[in-house]
Amino acid sequence: AERAAEAVSATAALPVRPRRALSRSLRLWIDTSFTSLSRGAEPGEVERLAIPQAPGSRDDEPAPVVTRREIAGGVILGRLMHRIFEWASNSGPGADLGEIVNAAIADSGDAGRLDAALVRSMTERTRSADLSACGGPRTSLDAIPASASAAELEFCLPMGHATSLSPARLAAALERAPPGSPASLFSPHAAHLGFGEITGFLRGVIDLLFEFDGRWWIVDYKTNDLGERDDDYRAASLTREMIEQRYVLQELLYAVAARRLLRRHGAARSREWLGGVIYPFVRGVDPREPGRGFFVDRPDDALLDALDEMLRAPGAEAAP
Repeated sequence: AERAAEAVSATAALPVRPRRALSRSLRLWIDTSFTSLSRGAEPGEVERLAIPQAPGSRDDEPAPVVTRREIAGGVILGRLMHRIFEWASNSGPGADLGEIVNAAIADSGDAGRLDAALVRSMTERTRSADLSACGGPRTSLDAIPASASAAELEFCLPMGHATSLSPARLAAALERAPPGSPASLFSPHAAHLGFGEITGFLRGVIDLLFEFDGRWWIVDYKTNDLGERDDDYRAASLTREMIEQRYVLQELLYAVAARRLLRRHGAARSREWLGGVIYPFVRGVDPREPGRGFFVDRPDDALLDALDEMLRAPGAEAAP
């Protein structure tokens, strides 16, 4: 986190995480995260969703088979890829991915289970992809200078007793989401999340926050194994995965945190400065089909304002 903060001057002096002593002294206050919120749902409560297939895509048509499962999965791959992307982002354009991948694998202690060539290929495909093909900015991740980005950016959202977070309040806020948006599709399931009322601090780590052409974009890498078919990594399947894994909640919380950070560091109109969120599902990225494997969204400003208000401590400045 320190290296990320140094990488971009606009994000210097970031909020620090609360000390445990503070949490203990207040007793009613807790330090929670997106992971603990999303794990609170009872198994099976977020059902398989019937999201329309993209035009020209039918379930009864066989899709090309791609070999993705030869890459080791689970927590090992997730941690490794996040470290590689962090080091590559901090190195900027021209980063030696071969050296970075080899160093990350050696540092992981799991060299025997990981194929360096496959990991490097997956990294290169993701970083070199044209983000505009999926609705993002007209650039690629490997073209973003370290001076315009912050990797592994830790944030902490303070909440007050008057603005506690609960599934019911979250569901009420999500009713503001535009019809058909990912947040709207997730809305019916929010009330069933199993966490109780929360007051205190909501913490998280944004994989990458970068600026391009005057707008800031949030990136969160995913190594989920969604299947062997190309369709498993196209828009309909990615939207379904975002909802079922509650990543929609994650993107909204990260967007609120990013807007607060932009306001703190001089963005008079943080709404206009936020470009959106980008979720690369790295197993499915393929240069032969630009845009595949990327979920891109721009959360609605009215919804983000409502969530910001819900999470804002008493006396804090409202979103401009």
